[in-house]
Amino acid sequence: VCKLICHGRNRTEAIQRMNRSLDEFVIEGIITTIPLHKKLLSHKKFINSDFNVSWLDKELYFNSILRAKHHIPDDQMELLMGLMKTS
Repeated sequence: VCKLICHGRNRTEAIQRMNRSLDEFVIEGIITTIPLHKKLLSHKKFINSDFNVSWLDKELYFNSILRAKHHIPDDQMELLMGLMKTS
């Protein structure tokens, strides 16, 4: 549907801008992964830049609880996981 890119003077500012942008984003008619991205941006490992390409796979919170809590369909989660591994 789209790609959202935010820049800042430093990592903290870029994360703040991304959070604000996601809060203001409106997409109607489809389920999005915006709630997932907001959770990722607030995760301690992401904030501290303490992660690698497999960190999301290893986080039980994101793999099960988050998926259920935000009703993220399996196909969207698998797509996101694939994107995380290739970046």
